[in-house]
Amino acid sequence: MQNGRKERDQIVVRVPSRLTDLIDQYLERDAYMDTFELVRNVLRERIRKDAPELYRGIFREGSEDGRSGD
Repeated sequence: MQNGRKERDQIVVRVPSRLTDLIDQYLERDAYMDTFELVRNVLRERIRKDAPELYRGIFREGSEDGRSGD
């Protein structure tokens, strides 16, 4: 962490326009602020569900050095 800011990597994903339309509709009816928040939450939840040991490990490591693991 530098200057109180979290380090982040950028991942670029291409999706079909039909999926983009669906995401936009979902965002309109749900409480998500934007597509980025939705994608981060979906990925986090998928990893938590499918690989809980990895999920717990990254958050344990992150808490030890001051990062949140996000």
